[in-house]
Amino acid sequence: MDLYTLGFITMALMGLVTSEAVLSANTLSVAISVPPAVEEIGFTGQTAEEIFAAEVKRIVDAPSTISRPSMRISSRKSVVGVVSDSLQLGGLTSAIQDAFGQETLRVTGALLKENDAYRLVLTVSDRDSIPIHLEIRRADNDVVAVLRDGATATFERVAPYRVALSRFLAGIKGDEAQLARSRVDTKNALKTPAPSGRESEWAGLHTLDALHYLMVNSPKEADAAFRRAYGDPNISAGAKAIGEVNYTFMAINRRQPEAALNHARAAREQLAAAASPPWNLAAYIDLNEGLAAWAAGDTASAERLIARAEGKMPKDETPLVYLVQLLTSLNRTEAADAARSRLERSSAFSGEIPAMAISLFWIDPRTGATERRNR
Repeated sequence: MDLYTLGFITMALMGLVTSEAVLSANTLSVAISVPPAVEEIGFTGQTAEEIFAAEVKRIVDAPSTISRPSMRISSRKSVVGVVSDSLQLGGLTSAIQDAFGQETLRVTGALLKENDAYRLVLTVSDRDSIPIHLEIRRADNDVVAVLRDGATATFERVAPYRVALSRFLAGIKGDEAQLARSRVDTKNALKTPAPSGRESEWAGLHTLDALHYLMVNSPKEADAAFRRAYGDPNISAGAKAIGEVNYTFMAINRRQPEAALNHARAAREQLAAAASPPWNLAAYIDLNEGLAAWAAGDTASAERLIARAEGKMPKDETPLVYLVQLLTSLNRTEAADAARSRLERSSAFSGEIPAMAISLFWIDPRTGATERRNR
């Protein structure tokens, strides 16, 4: 092979590895070793990593406008990973990421067995922080549980918003113990200021704090928490859009319909600037503006906007519940009956965007009274 060809192949390989480094930014890398005594019974390092990764996926998959990390585990090799390993370039991807300041989170661990108990030792590191050492123990023989506990403990330290949000989502679906834990998680995380570059996550935590206040019927405290959530100019346009939706809800609660209408229109402007907003956020903005119009006495605009929201999410009961109420209040019996019939065929629970009060609480546009949804 001549030097020109060799140089070309070398440059191509370096380009692949560099591309791999860039594409792996915002990636959680997991590597867990398992002692031979455990592997002998069929529980391999790959099995441990897959269980850990599955629990992380459950935690980070709660709907949110805040970006979530992708997952990479050491036992799954990409094509570039296989090539780099064969050429003994295993550390090059990480080195390139560090040189370019890419955000990566690395979890390295060992699963140990002591008699009938398991112990998981983890080191969690990223570019900007001192490595964290965690030790997870269980007195029973539940190896799956210790790996899941390790994933939760890791994210409680490095991404508390994600853990609090996943527990909050379980809570609004009926698990009151998880709801209580989410409230504690949120309060504990907010004792520290938002790290640079993670303002949107702390906005999410303040949003959860506000929703917890609404759960206990403390609207003034909720309003203040929403203001803390969206006051930082560095948060994303998607987060700002949800912020304006929540401001709309609280203005209706305060019986300030004009302010509510202004916030709903501001939400629409932020939505237009958002990179990848939740698919039904536009429908919820229509719904909020419709409720604000209803509060202002403009029932024609209210009906039009709520009906438009229904058209954007026809399987969701939320706009239909309000539409039935509005049409009934206007003594339009036939139209109300038709909407009620569609309501009977809709899904029972909203909450696809748990950061929005409108998806978790009913509100009366005429009085501002709120009520937690029970399904």
